[in-house]
Amino acid sequence: MFDQLDQGFDPLSPDYKNRLNGLLLAAKSINEKANEAGIPLCCAVFLRDDIYGMLQFEDKNKITLNGSSIIRWDQRGVSVSGSGSSLKSLMEKRFSMVLNKSTPWGDVFDESQQMTGKQTKYNYMKERTFLRPRDMIKFCNTVLSVHKIQSSDVDKFTNKDIIEAQNDYSEYLINELDDEIHKNVPDYKKYLEVIRDIGYAQFSKDKFDETFEQRRKSLGLTASSTDAMNSLFDFSIIGFQSVGGRRGGSDVVFKYKDEKATFSDRSALYRVHWGLRETLQLQLRRA
Repeated sequence: MFDQLDQGFDPLSPDYKNRLNGLLLAAKSINEKANEAGIPLCCAVFLRDDIYGMLQFEDKNKITLNGSSIIRWDQRGVSVSGSGSSLKSLMEKRFSMVLNKSTPWGDVFDESQQMTGKQTKYNYMKERTFLRPRDMIKFCNTVLSVHKIQSSDVDKFTNKDIIEAQNDYSEYLINELDDEIHKNVPDYKKYLEVIRDIGYAQFSKDKFDETFEQRRKSLGLTASSTDAMNSLFDFSIIGFQSVGGRRGGSDVVFKYKDEKATFSDRSALYRVHWGLRETLQLQLRRA
């Protein structure tokens, strides 16, 4: 298994891309030969989808169609390529290992009281992740740390524990993004400053355009405001409201939930990812 291939990632380096191209083609060839020889061998390459999308090599389409699996967690009720696993089941296994007994989510988190928006604690926390195991693990560990500090007599984690944990967790999430974005979008921190100036987690494109132009000189911005929003969308910092569609109603489209989604500059509403609200010091209502 080949993992952590994003270390040293440079989108402008042909050498980096050539190495990954060679690795993928070598893995494909070895797997095919092992299968022909009846040898139980599999070379698995783990790669971020945004990096894979930048690669160009012979037989890429064949690998994409026949030799790849997209790992999804808690996406429309199906995850990990259809295995039915979820971030909740993952955490339940971790709880059970730590406590040395079968421990469902409800034995750790008090779901008798709903969070804001009538959400369960699990859904509330999940919406503040990028549907990645490490995000949920970090959030739960931060809640645990807060619970210990509170010296609560309550055995289960409460709404207060989760709310108190959000600042530290939000800081973690922005730092995780920094590792992935800074080489692709060098000015992304300047774009975040524009959002901080807006001050709200939900805003119109006109508001973003106006604030972007106001800060253009002071921040040294060279891109257009639309290009900036597109870059923020590509890394799921913002999503846009989509009205209608097959299910009717409205929904907020984020790239981490739909890797095929493309940015729309005609939406009536844009929303910052909920997990980033605290670190960007944003209010909830619309600007």
